[in-house]
Formats: sequence, C-alpha cells, structure tokens
Amino acid sequence: MIVPSSKDAPTNRYFSIEPEEIADIFTMLDKPSVAQTELLMSLAVDPSALSIDWLGNEATIRSAKVEFLPGNRFEFEADAHGDTLPALIIDAKDEFGEHCDLVAIRSDGTWALWLGRVALLGLEQVNAPRATEHLIVHASLFDCLNALRKGIFIFDPDKASIALECAGPLRSCDVEHGRKLFKDLTRQPSIVVPKLQGWRSSNG
Repeated sequence: MIVPSSKDAPTNRYFSIEPEEIADIFTMLDKPSVAQTELLMSLAVDPSALSIDWLGNEATIRSAKVEFLPGNRFEFEADAHGDTLPALIIDAKDEFGEHCDLVAIRSDGTWALWLGRVALLGLEQVNAPRATEHLIVHASLFDCLNALRKGIFIFDPDKASIALECAGPLRSCDVEHGRKLFKDLTRQPSIVVPKLQGWRSSNG
C-alpha cells in the first residue's frame, strides 16, 4: 500500500484535508495481516470488530506502517523521518458521522492520531439517541473494539469534557476507572459503575 506523500506540501496541509480525502486514504490502506488478526483474537477482541460495528454497519479496520511521534501523533511511512512500525488504523468520525481523523494502535495498546482533530473515538454516539441512559466509556481501545465500538474511548480528557457535557451519565468499566474519569474530565460528569449500581461520583 502506498499513501501519497505530502512531504513537499505546505506544513499546514492537515488543516485543509476534507472528510472525503480522509475516507479515500483510509480505503487505500492494507487490510490487517494474518498476524495482526491473530493478535487481536489473542487479546479477546471479537473478530467481527475488523469489519462491522455494534449496529451492523461497516466499520473496517486497516493496517499501515507509521512513525509514532511525540504528543500522541503519527505519520504514515511516506511522510516519516524516522523508524516506522506496523499498526492497525481505525477511522474516527465527528458528531455528524463524517470522517475526521485516523487512529493508529499498536499491539501494546499505544495509540496516536494522524491529524489530532478528535478528542474521543465514538463522538458520533455522544448525542445520538441510545437505548440506555448511560454512555459507555472504555478504558482501552481494545475494549472499545471488542464491544464493536459501542461506547467511546477518550483520547484528550480536557477537550472531551466539552463534548461530553450534555451526554448524560457516563458508565465506567469499574470503580477505579470511574474515579479516573471523574478526576480527568474537567466538567465533573455523573459516572455510574456497573458493579456498584447506583454509585455516582460526587465532589466529596
């Protein structure tokens, strides 16, 4: 797979990339290798996560060689200036369901954003109608994939706080995760922990 190089383009090229371009680049990427697929299965990720989401919609996962950069960013091999590593690539969408960024994830759970435009994966679910009152927040990207992307994973707590302000109660995976969310999200949301039904965070 070859992603068109933009080394000779202006440094602000990322600001002008449109959703259609992101979708096209994502479509050009390779499918996950057999080794990557087997790794996901060893991490108990549902194989269906490679192709569909929890609603049965197409939610393909791709693969590419990327250079991981400081600040949780990455470059594709064509634009890399250092060593590259194979990574799974996930498409991230905005609140309207439009392509807005790409996420690279390594086997150890390390993640990075290509454009740095999104604060969380699953933004399109935040204010959409849902069957339950709570919005599920996953502790890891692999957990999010295993749930076929039902729920969200937070990349930037500060920016995510704004997007989640009117999302209703958040459901953490356990007490420790719930406390971390309440600490990290600056607008102090209401958080429900599944194992302690009715427990909600408070300023105390």
